[in-house]
Amino acid sequence: MDLQPMDYIQVTLTPEGWDYLLTGTDEQVLCYALKFVHKIVNRQFTSAYAMMSAECSRMWPIHKLEETYNLMVQDLLSPQIDPCPITYMTQWHYMREDHIGWAYVPVTADGMVEAITMVVAEQPDRANLIPDTVDRITTPNGSIELLSNLPTTFCIDEVEFGRP
Repeated sequence: MDLQPMDYIQVTLTPEGWDYLLTGTDEQVLCYALKFVHKIVNRQFTSAYAMMSAECSRMWPIHKLEETYNLMVQDLLSPQIDPCPITYMTQWHYMREDHIGWAYVPVTADGMVEAITMVVAEQPDRANLIPDTVDRITTPNGSIELLSNLPTTFCIDEVEFGRP
């Protein structure tokens, strides 16, 4: 895939797989983003925090992650990740050299949609030492298997809660 600056794709992940042919790195970045959102939605804030870069974790201490997520979903009963579709970019205006993907992942319940948006970076000097235990996510369309053994150098470098 050769995206031009500010080009994006919308991809859907179903139990049968992705609806769009992704390169290996793109699929890894999207799976990392989905694992981060899975941990937030399942209230595993300490595990989500461990996936963040040092800079991002300073801006988003665990209590702030939890408070912001709770505020976002306060009107939703049983929120779930809804990867239908996920908006994804590999190039954008303010990206840094270590940024490798930007993802907008919907979180839905009761016909309402919110989202978590994040930038995934690759920082070789910050290998994640916490083993990744997320191998499936639950969506409105069923349980979906994700890639395992993702690079330990990935991290969430920016995060936003809510729809733009």
